[in-house]
Amino acid sequence: MTNRKKRAPARRKKTKAKAKVGVVARPSAKRRGKTARAPGARGPEPVARPLGALEQQRLLDAQRMDDAGERELERMARAEDPKLRALVAVSPRAPRAALEVLAKDDDVQVRRQLARSTRLGRDLAQQLLADPDDQVRSMVVWSAPPEQLGELGRDPSSRVRAQVAVHRNVTVPLLVSLAADRDRDVRMMVAIGPLTPWGIVRQLCQDPDDQVWKIAQQQLKRGSRLCDCCGENHGLPDPDA
Repeated sequence: MTNRKKRAPARRKKTKAKAKVGVVARPSAKRRGKTARAPGARGPEPVARPLGALEQQRLLDAQRMDDAGERELERMARAEDPKLRALVAVSPRAPRAALEVLAKDDDVQVRRQLARSTRLGRDLAQQLLADPDDQVRSMVVWSAPPEQLGELGRDPSSRVRAQVAVHRNVTVPLLVSLAADRDRDVRMMVAIGPLTPWGIVRQLCQDPDDQVWKIAQQQLKRGSRLCDCCGENHGLPDPDA
């Protein structure tokens, strides 16, 4: 018998796992400073995103609004940064003097923010109703006195005329005029207006624009359902009158 040499078992070389190209190892929950997710949790794990410089500045500005007194707010109304002035415009604590300054602001975005305020008063609202920007004018139509609606109903901007159509003090003669407006959006607002008589709504059912007459027909059906189901019109004009 031949002597066979016993071969020693081959030693396994310890090789380090090569990282896949393009794959970044995800840090453990401990390294991220978070607790591990519960077993069976679905969806991607939320990762806290640090605030950017712009967001941090906005938070600081908002905090300044809360902490500032009337004198500080009035000073901010004259700040160089228009975003800071816009924050003052919508602040419920802004003094009257600050609002008067902002009503004359050169930046239209600041005046648009001011137009959202419910603290304008009659004089500042009148000033903004004459603003060269039609969006500013349309946003303060709600505060216009009844005697001024006729003039606003002839405003060159359809945005303004559309807001007049749904004003709480709009008159029937003015609605008749706006129902024949050259702009489709104005006629649509007349059709959905809470004070529009049903006779005008029926007239708009014959409008040449598809969207206008469809909305007018929907309003007639809605009014009929209210009267049939409730036995009363809740202040709406009678659709069968």
